[in-house]
Amino acid sequence: MTRYEYKVVPAPRKGTKTKDAKTADAKLAVSVEEIMNDMGAQGWYYLRSDTLPIEERSGLTGKSTTFQHLLVFVREIAEAAEVPPAAIIPAPTPEVEVEEEVLPETEAEAPESPESKA
Repeated sequence: MTRYEYKVVPAPRKGTKTKDAKTADAKLAVSVEEIMNDMGAQGWYYLRSDTLPIEERSGLTGKSTTFQHLLVFVREIAEAAEVPPAAIIPAPTPEVEVEEEVLPETEAEAPESPESKA
């Protein structure tokens, strides 16, 4: 079964200045491109962007809602190969020496054989 992990990073709010990017849109595109290239180099695939509301304090008792833009990335988790139960070798148990006490058998204590009853 394939498993995935996700990483969510905030989208940039400001653009990155470069010699080719003169407008605000072009600067923002450069910032997003840098994030995507960095994440791609780490093995992450861009999945989508989301906008979620965030409730923040405003003043002493007030609250305001702002919206945060997020970039969602995904990558496959490399799972360890599953080992079938038959291939699992139990750990060796330590050998303990047990001394047996041998009692001499006497005729009275010896069990009767079926032939002796006849």
